[in-house]
Amino acid sequence: MSRRTFPVLCWKIGGDLVCGSLVGGDLEVVRPNARKVLSTMSSTFKSDPELEVAHLDDYHYRRFIITFRPAWRTATGTYPAPDTVDVPVDAVHGDNDQGSHTCFLPALDETFYYYDPDRLETLVRHFAREALGHQSPEWLTRYLLASPPWLETLSVRGKQPRRRRPKRPEPDIDRLKQITERFPLPARQRSGPQAAWERSEEVDDVVRRLLRPASSVLLVGEPGVGKTAILGEALRRVARTRSPPTFWRTGAQRLVSGARYLGDWQELCDQLVEELKSIKGALWVTDLAQLLRVGGSSPEDSLAAFWTAPLLRGELRIVSEITPRALDAVRGLMPEFVSRFQLVRVEELSRGAVQEIFARYGEYARTQHNVAIDPRAGRLAQRLLDRHLRYERFPGKAIRFLSDLTNRARQDAEETVDEAAVMAAFIERTGMPESLLNDAIQLDAEALRASFSERVIGQPAAVAEAARVVEVFKAGLNDPDKPVSTMLFAGPTGVGKTALVRAMAAWFFGEGQVKDPLVRVDMSEFQHPGQLSRLIGDASGEPGSLVKAVRERPFCVLLLDEVEKASPVFFDTLLSVLDEGRLVDALGRETDFRSAIVVMTTNLGGGDRGVSGFAGGSKHGSKHGSKHGDPARARSNAAIRAFFRPEFFNRIDRVVHFSALDEETVRGITRKELRELSDREGMAARGVTLSFTEALVSLVLREGYDPAFGARALQRVVERRVVAALARFLLSAPDGGSLIVDAEGDEVTVRRRG
Repeated sequence: MSRRTFPVLCWKIGGDLVCGSLVGGDLEVVRPNARKVLSTMSSTFKSDPELEVAHLDDYHYRRFIITFRPAWRTATGTYPAPDTVDVPVDAVHGDNDQGSHTCFLPALDETFYYYDPDRLETLVRHFAREALGHQSPEWLTRYLLASPPWLETLSVRGKQPRRRRPKRPEPDIDRLKQITERFPLPARQRSGPQAAWERSEEVDDVVRRLLRPASSVLLVGEPGVGKTAILGEALRRVARTRSPPTFWRTGAQRLVSGARYLGDWQELCDQLVEELKSIKGALWVTDLAQLLRVGGSSPEDSLAAFWTAPLLRGELRIVSEITPRALDAVRGLMPEFVSRFQLVRVEELSRGAVQEIFARYGEYARTQHNVAIDPRAGRLAQRLLDRHLRYERFPGKAIRFLSDLTNRARQDAEETVDEAAVMAAFIERTGMPESLLNDAIQLDAEALRASFSERVIGQPAAVAEAARVVEVFKAGLNDPDKPVSTMLFAGPTGVGKTALVRAMAAWFFGEGQVKDPLVRVDMSEFQHPGQLSRLIGDASGEPGSLVKAVRERPFCVLLLDEVEKASPVFFDTLLSVLDEGRLVDALGRETDFRSAIVVMTTNLGGGDRGVSGFAGGSKHGSKHGSKHGDPARARSNAAIRAFFRPEFFNRIDRVVHFSALDEETVRGITRKELRELSDREGMAARGVTLSFTEALVSLVLREGYDPAFGARALQRVVERRVVAALARFLLSAPDGGSLIVDAEGDEVTVRRRG
């Protein structure tokens, strides 16, 4: 029998594995080495006589260096990078059986024919720049990090595979190439595991639907259940069938990019439909609900409405994914658009299936990246993710978390991911201390109360309530389908409500997060119903400040300051947050508050402060103002119940009352404010230690306590009088040492000790 040879381009992936791609064919194989790659391909040739391969004689491999300037492309324009980069482009070229030459650029998925060999380099540079021009700088970074390939020769004896006919000239699809990317991606451009583990039935169902002519498919499931993985695997299987459709991935905003004038986007989208028809193409839209937000000013004149007719006629095919809430919202706005899709429901995996995925990912990390995931670390990760990341679903949150751990291990040259690595990564992600996450560590209730009491002076009852929230969470007894706790802090201005909120945020979520875990919203700025969009977003699809902050920091303390000053429409919006920990916009996009502590503050009933701004009665009675006989608490309770509607008030877990301050408490707060000056950067840099006399404390107390504002004005007096005096002294005598800050009459003085 005759023997034929075919070029195979190979490169290393994931350590010792080798991926081989048959040049001019659709066959890719991953094996431990190149010899096994060729052996597997040879067996495939023998078992599949229908396999098509482009014919090349006297082929050669050559690497070209293309100078290219990357650019970011958005709906508002193109923004080139400041510098060019040298991009290696691999080419395999040779003679074909049509009397000309063929060149393949496998990594860029480009093929062209030419007659003059002297023009090869010019044509490679032209086609390479055109292909690179459709890619993002992020894609280019991954491309440059890939290992360099080499060429192997596959020798096949016996019945030869059918020669792939030279392709007809490709139709003009310039618009399609500008705003989409071809899917599936070449193997070397993929990252992470590509398989839809434990989802074979769903993948088979989607494949059957996609193979039907003119069918559009929509996967429906909660975030993280695996919709994207199922769809990707199904499209890869369809791509391996005979005469498959081609799939092009894009987003809603990209579809209307380039439209400058009214009516432009309709013409551009019509052009896109025609280009897809010419190549038997289908769109993968990653954010289907957004099609109702782009194009016109309302769903009725949006891109979704514009494309409803082509979908009905079978001229356009779309595949996508959506959450159940978003599907309900889209169906309510435009039912005829949703009716054009075949729906595939994707449910969350069982606990056993999730355990199997952890095992499979462990095998993937070991074989692809030479990183072993300790089984105990996997079990710890599953427990922490299951309990604390309620706003995500398995398997998505498991794959993302394990991928981060694997990448860290590779960067740190670690061979194993152990329990300590899992715990450290989870602390960094959530900001929660290990004492909350590790069941083996007992919570020190006294130390917890002492920590809060150091920051909030004179409010033992409020501190005890805050500590109880921590204790309930540590015991795992909080309702997992609501925020960690919803609290209303009631009391006069300047008595420590905000200070306790800050203390809770620092203790609960301040361990590892880079961003401040306190999200503060001044509700006095939202007294008009029309301002609601500033918090939760508007019809344009842009998230509001509250939604954006909680999506970025789901583990946070949300402070709604002076909540009673907001418009009543905000209380209606907050009902779903307090009741089930979710906020859903008009398109069904969900913001999850179940990992947050929601604290509202109010001054209702706190106007009567007693004599000279201090609490009346004995000092002990004022500190423990939570007693049922306390008239201040009774007034506050009556005012709160009269102001809030019962359906809102009944969703608050705890109403925490703050007492008015007595003289001893205000003096203690003054000492605390002065002590904290020693921690400032200027003091530490000069090696300065500070001590303060009682005369200074009395001066600050006398000038800084205002019955109308509680102890809040103390900070202003400390800045205006004490800090200013320290600054003058240090600038004239910059040497460090121990300083005494005193008061002589109404003047603040600074002197060196001894």
